Amino acid sequence: MVSLDSRSIRIINALLNANGIVSTSDVADTLGITPKMVRYRLDKVADWLVEHEISLHKEYGLGLWLEGDDQAFNNLRGYLKDIHGYELILSPDQRLQILLFTLLEEDSQIIAKKLEVRLAVSRSTLFSDLDRAAEWLADYQIELIRKPGFGIQLGGGEVQKRLALVNLIVDHIQPDNLMYALFGGSQIISPSNPTFISIASSPIVIFLNSLQTSLSYQMLTRIEEKVKIQFSDHSTMFLILHLCIMIVRIAQDNNVDDIVENIDTLSKHEYFSPVLEEIKWLGRKINLPISLKETIQIFSLLINMETYQISSDDVTHNLEDMHILDLITQSLLEVDDLIGNPHLTDNNQVVHELALIFEPFVDRLHLNTNLQNPLLEEFMAENPDLYNAAEIIGSKLAIRTGKDIPREEIGYIGMCLFTAIKKISSYPKTKILVICPMGAITSHLLAERLQSEFPDLEIVDIMSVRKFLANPNIEADAIISTEAHLPVQTYLPVFHVHPLLAAEDVLQIKTWMLEKDSNPNEGGVPLIK
Repeated sequence: MVSLDSRSIRIINALLNANGIVSTSDVADTLGITPKMVRYRLDKVADWLVEHEISLHKEYGLGLWLEGDDQAFNNLRGYLKDIHGYELILSPDQRLQILLFTLLEEDSQIIAKKLEVRLAVSRSTLFSDLDRAAEWLADYQIELIRKPGFGIQLGGGEVQKRLALVNLIVDHIQPDNLMYALFGGSQIISPSNPTFISIASSPIVIFLNSLQTSLSYQMLTRIEEKVKIQFSDHSTMFLILHLCIMIVRIAQDNNVDDIVENIDTLSKHEYFSPVLEEIKWLGRKINLPISLKETIQIFSLLINMETYQISSDDVTHNLEDMHILDLITQSLLEVDDLIGNPHLTDNNQVVHELALIFEPFVDRLHLNTNLQNPLLEEFMAENPDLYNAAEIIGSKLAIRTGKDIPREEIGYIGMCLFTAIKKISSYPKTKILVICPMGAITSHLLAERLQSEFPDLEIVDIMSVRKFLANPNIEADAIISTEAHLPVQTYLPVFHVHPLLAAEDVLQIKTWMLEKDSNPNEGGVPLIK
């Protein structure tokens, strides 16, 4: 029987995944190797496939393809899944991924020989990989320490090491797969499902499957209920990872020793007491003591995450106490001419919704934490009057709070104004549900683009994936989502779009709207997950 190395097996997987004719160059690009390396192994691959009742065809100028019956292909895929113990041949980027994960997870002295075996490389190649790892770690103020006869170890703060590990995971597992796994949804990342992971990601997936994700998720939902907020999907993902890694590190006796700035201010925050209660609850559940420093560290992360305010009588009362409703009403009257006389103050619901957005904004000002707004320059260029109006409102907020208002926050105010104007100025015919896990700014920008391109659309709600999972039966004509995979079945048309609404996105929505107007009684196309 012909035997194969791992590179040959990866070539076979690339041919299977191509599902048709593919060039040698495309296979090489997929695997990160040269076409010559692919051609060198094709004869051995062909002989091995014959033993599995599949033929490999090669035709100059056309490419490579496999032929066989369905049962033979099913048997082959099952066999490849079960293969263990062959020598790994990893690309430099895959080696770096495994090396970083090993160093961050173990965080203890590791001898070079152990890493040579794990990566299947020579001593000189390992040292070259360690140089690349040191550059990556330096961005987190983590030092890679190498001493002859001592081993390899990381130096730096515990907070930085945890952040590096979180970012390494997020960078190498697709966000939609990661979110569903962490939220307790479809378990589509697992070592037994290689469609979604690379060889280099397998150690990360095994690590993820060992984490206390369920308890961490429970704690966050309990906090949300107590303080009447909801974290965005991406915020939830990052917080669950930070909480789970905190649990692992405390169990390893690696506690936070960094000094947290603004500790007095943080401890006086209105959310601090309920969050403290829930962290104590988590400590009891895992039977581990969670120190005050750990609590402060998690709390400082938590209040910097993007949230959606949930309307309630308590929230309304807080807004009145801070006189934000009055401030917004006065500010809107002052900028009415500048933004085209939409008379926003005539609509109490719009004023109240703006106030709900402003409350966490004021919290950020008091805590000296700024919202990141990567879309600021684009918004300023396209909406100068709205930005100027936002500056006027920001100046009033600065006087009220005694704080300077950053440009990013001014841009966010402008985006909120834009959404409010569109909401009361259009008379829509088609109801659209927008699902966007990327946060409020991206969600509102997408809504802005949609209503700019399609004035007859009514956006009935802008939801996170989590909110949609809790209530998937909202009345709408279609769903427009930045998420490629929704984890439920729906009989509404679903359009996956870029957050900035690319030209092809506009075309597919226009085509659907024309078909809808021509056939008003036809139902939508189901999305099966």
